[in-house]
Amino acid sequence: MPHVSIVTVSKDDLKGFQNTLKSVKEQSYPNWKMVAVIHSRSEATIEYALEQKTRDARLIVTIDEDDGIYQAMNKGMKLARGKYIVFLNSGDRFINGSALITLLTEINASRHPVVIGGYEIAGKLKETKELVRCQFDSTSFAFNRDWGCHQAMIFSRNPVIEFDTRYELAADFDFVLRYLEEANGLRIPEVVVEITPGGRADSNLTKVYSEKFRIRQKRLFGFRRKLMNVIWTLLAWLKFQVKWLRKPHA
Repeated sequence: MPHVSIVTVSKDDLKGFQNTLKSVKEQSYPNWKMVAVIHSRSEATIEYALEQKTRDARLIVTIDEDDGIYQAMNKGMKLARGKYIVFLNSGDRFINGSALITLLTEINASRHPVVIGGYEIAGKLKETKELVRCQFDSTSFAFNRDWGCHQAMIFSRNPVIEFDTRYELAADFDFVLRYLEEANGLRIPEVVVEITPGGRADSNLTKVYSEKFRIRQKRLFGFRRKLMNVIWTLLAWLKFQVKWLRKPHA
């Protein structure tokens, strides 16, 4: 029964943290530890987390200054000791009690460094991102915008790889591509998490596109893939502009 680490970062989100922790505790797979990295001014969340820690020793709580989301995730990874690692943002939750064992079974049997499941978006009726079972490499991941939900992924723990904090909004994208430098990943059709929208990336897509462009240029090699990167980014930006122009503005 391999040990799985679950890293959660929470800032001013007591209710979201409660929902995330509840979904973790409901997992049928028992051999997990959850590393909760909580912002230092989130007093209510800290109090709740410390109280829950006394009830369940599998919960590890650490307090973080406001250095940024990816800095906090790196801090959580340093405390993680599992063979595998999952990242759930505060407010995200496993879709059911067997979600963790679904991910674990797949990565443990396949020996891929990363496995991606499907996800739902909270508050959007039947808004489900389902995947077809297949292997994928860095190129197919880099040019498929529905594959970027790190909350629906499980990783083989690699102490050498951490989030590059020079990227404010797309360090998770870079993180996955670095894993794929070693071997192909595996995607599975099962939906494993429900994610909460409304993060910084959702409200700053132009910067997300810019950071992902830089990441692809750095991580993908060859003229063809670099040209694809230019075309892909331009099309994504134009699509975003068209959608923005069609929206009613006051």
